[in-house]
Amino acid sequence: MNQNNCGPKYLIIPWNTMLCRNVAQQCETGVLEHWKINNRPFNVYVAYYEKPNIIIQTADLTIYLTTRQVWRGKQQLTITKDRFQLLAQLLLDVKLTKTRQSLMQYLGQRVSDNALSNRMSRLRKSLGDYKGIPYIDTIPGIGYRWHFETKEIR
Repeated sequence: MNQNNCGPKYLIIPWNTMLCRNVAQQCETGVLEHWKINNRPFNVYVAYYEKPNIIIQTADLTIYLTTRQVWRGKQQLTITKDRFQLLAQLLLDVKLTKTRQSLMQYLGQRVSDNALSNRMSRLRKSLGDYKGIPYIDTIPGIGYRWHFETKEIR
């Protein structure tokens, strides 16, 4: 199994329990790790699962959701993790307008209204535009929407 296409799924159960042993036997890929939680030693089984390789094509961009990569032709764009989270939310259902409130809730309580505007502005700058049209539409008083149609490819 390709470790780059896998993600850890933590099962924090003392190793001597029957449940943990059963999971370890069922899951072919994983490792037993030794952790300290609250200064107490735990044996933790870390099972690896296949992540779906989701690729979205839109306008002149190819977006790899699994690896958080954005490509324009053969050029990879630099998108930070927090901006990529916004991008992924906009791409999940392009027919829906994402409200500012829902995006702030998704990003967590640490994100203010101004911080969301700042991140969206920086995401727009990172993406540029397609034939003079911005990728992200602002719907005044509501939120944001992805402008172009998307197609999921594999």
